[in-house]
Amino acid sequence: MAPRSTPLRDAGPSDPIALETRLTGRAPRRSPARTLARTALAALLVAVLGLPALHPAAAEPMTSVAAGGSTTGSVSGVVTDGDGAPLADLLVYLMGADGASFSYTSSDNTGTDGSYRIDDVAPGTYSIQFFGDSAHVGEWWDDRVGRSDAQTFEIGAGEHLGSMDAALSEGASISGIVTDPDGARLPDATVRVYGMRSGTWGWLKSTTTDASGAYRFGVLGAGIHAVHVLPPAGTGMVDEWWDDSAFERTSTRFEVARDEVVSGIDVELPRAATITGVVSGADGAPLHDVSVRAWTTSTAQGDGVAHYARTDEHGVYVMEGLKAARYQMRFTPPATSEHLPEESGEFAVAAGAVVRQNASLVAGASIAGRVTGREGTPLASARVTLTPANGPSETVSTAADGTYRFAQLPAGSYTLHFDNAATGLMLFDGSDYFAEWWRDAPERDQRTFFDLATGQHLTGMDAELTPESNITGTITSDDGGGLPGHVSLYEIRDGEPHYVKYAYVDTDGRYGFGDVRAGTYTLEFTAADHLPVWWGDRSDATSAETFEVGTGEIVGEMDVQLSRGGSIAGTVTATDGAPLPSVIVNIYTAEGDGWKYLTNQLTDASGRYSRSGLLEGTYTVEFAKPSNYQSEWWNDHPSADAAEPIVLRAGEAATGIDATLGVAPTTLSSPTITGHPWIGHPVAASASSGTSSATLSYEWLADGDPIAGATQKILALEAAQSGKRITVRVTASSPGRPSTTKVSAATAPVIAPPVSSSTPTIVGSAVIGSTLTAAPGTWSSGTTLTYRWFANGMPVGGGTTSTLVLGSAQAGTRITVRVTGVKSGHTTVSRTSAPTAEVVRVDVSGLSPTHSTEPNPVRG
Repeated sequence: MAPRSTPLRDAGPSDPIALETRLTGRAPRRSPARTLARTALAALLVAVLGLPALHPAAAEPMTSVAAGGSTTGSVSGVVTDGDGAPLADLLVYLMGADGASFSYTSSDNTGTDGSYRIDDVAPGTYSIQFFGDSAHVGEWWDDRVGRSDAQTFEIGAGEHLGSMDAALSEGASISGIVTDPDGARLPDATVRVYGMRSGTWGWLKSTTTDASGAYRFGVLGAGIHAVHVLPPAGTGMVDEWWDDSAFERTSTRFEVARDEVVSGIDVELPRAATITGVVSGADGAPLHDVSVRAWTTSTAQGDGVAHYARTDEHGVYVMEGLKAARYQMRFTPPATSEHLPEESGEFAVAAGAVVRQNASLVAGASIAGRVTGREGTPLASARVTLTPANGPSETVSTAADGTYRFAQLPAGSYTLHFDNAATGLMLFDGSDYFAEWWRDAPERDQRTFFDLATGQHLTGMDAELTPESNITGTITSDDGGGLPGHVSLYEIRDGEPHYVKYAYVDTDGRYGFGDVRAGTYTLEFTAADHLPVWWGDRSDATSAETFEVGTGEIVGEMDVQLSRGGSIAGTVTATDGAPLPSVIVNIYTAEGDGWKYLTNQLTDASGRYSRSGLLEGTYTVEFAKPSNYQSEWWNDHPSADAAEPIVLRAGEAATGIDATLGVAPTTLSSPTITGHPWIGHPVAASASSGTSSATLSYEWLADGDPIAGATQKILALEAAQSGKRITVRVTASSPGRPSTTKVSAATAPVIAPPVSSSTPTIVGSAVIGSTLTAAPGTWSSGTTLTYRWFANGMPVGGGTTSTLVLGSAQAGTRITVRVTGVKSGHTTVSRTSAPTAEVVRVDVSGLSPTHSTEPNPVRG
């Protein structure tokens, strides 16, 4: 297919009437061509009619202020089509603005006259999103395409913005012709257009070509697009992306401007290719039921695009409907076959081509053996894992006679792992065995590998597993009852105990260790409320007795009896004498000059607790009730530093370690104040209580004095508070608990709200003799602006208007302008521009005078 030229784009006719609509307050649709025409016409009308210059600021909304001192505002407007006809039942979102981020605030639907209105709008910065319908494209306020270039505006307290209008267009369009490989126009082809929607690339719309092979998409937004065409079924063609690409990755994406007409996106669909061939064994016999997979290999062509087939009884396979690309193939025989899979190299497939790819599969090698246990007993269902030196492992289970086999193996280096722990349970009847690697290696780092040649069949790869030894016994308390506790096994190596593992202990105190190798061992026993002990009734590891375990030996009756030791007990009550259940009683032991946490106990329904199994020593207790009561330490002390010690002798019971807990006061966070301390603006108190039944009350203060009637969470600041610092006193109250009161930090002194402003800019060239103009930016409606010019930070004599003629005195300096805004009832604000480049002299002698005019852009 021959390369196509860039598609023709019709930007649309110019629209000089737009200037008139701008001058009457409407916001018409714009395109680059229309903007140029309107700009020229605007300049002409300004010069001929003496109209004021039109500045490139956002369209000014109609503003009014509601009576009655309302703190919320409103927005309204009309939504029309490009011809001014009202558009009904369209969704309009008011979006809150925070820098470049927008969030939904409120919405309305347009009425039959196209109008909408959104009330109860808090003061702040906003934009508006106008949603389109099936015939019109949505936009953002002030004729902006999308969120990224949305224009914002301010709404003050009680302010109404009217005439926030929008004129929605029919959007952009894309069209083209679809033909077959012979150039004939193709009807009924499916055409899809892709683009960005909500920040995500994907399918937008679909259509089909008409009898002349033509298609068209309308009502499209501006942005990057791509076109995908699929042929009608049974035509022998494959799909294609514009421009001449088989895959989306290499498709040509093109940009569509707002309201642009894009034509010439034509697609000529290619014929489908075919890959076929015969799969046989090394002896030439055809192989049936071989799985054949072909996939594209180049990332640029879209890797992962795969096709599948199976060979018939003659070993023949056929893959149809393929695109032109580079492919690679894999031939996988069935699991019952002795043959090995095979992969082809890369090869090219042209559009409409029939490519033949045969394969001759070689027979694989195999490994077989038998797994036995104690006295040659065959082990059924044992796991045998074959691991190559490079590549993934493969696992099989042994048959009833202990045999196993791996087939379809390529030549290489391998090792084997044998494991009889098929159930995952610990058995204490001598039927468990240690896992091992090939040639009796007990650990992975001791394993060895063997070589396997092509087609070789290794037999006699047997393993005789070593039986595991077991250790069992029972833990009892001093009353003879079974005691669930904790048992740890240590192996004696070079005369030192080394931890091996811990045992499972059931509720009757019975425990057992499986997977024990021959060696010398000792045991450690612990249980709640009991004294720990080592094997042989010894107190520590250094004095513990040891015992021997032989290969495959079952060592039983390793029993032990634990003593309860010393104890601490008492009762916890409330101040009215009622018992307190579920109090956390933390027990600490003396360590150096402080206390070390040891264990804890919960009080029962009667408020009682008891903790035994304590060694001789010094202790103390903390009583911690997590909700309504105050914690304390023994004996009625508020902290660990003041806690009294409890001295226990061996086996002694310390009773009467009681506590009476008082009710905790209602919790309250430190309150804060949010909002600006401006007259006419609200500030709000923020505080919370962790007490579920708590209620909060508020009292506002100005310079420490209560403000009459100010007892709500929100305070509307008035002129009476001017110059004063505001605080809020919050009280948290809860039935049956002491109240808590806290006061917030003070605000800055209350002032009139500052004038809404923006940073000014300077228009003009920093050349002696030229005129600089201050562009003040956007300020609150009704603000009076004054100007002051500076050269290198020093005031310029007479520089108090919006323009400054540069003289010789300013040579080599950088110029700034400070704009000050004054508005009744507001705090005066001054903003300073960025500095210009250094002022320079330009020699104009001998040059012909020239005129340079820059048209003022017209805002739609």
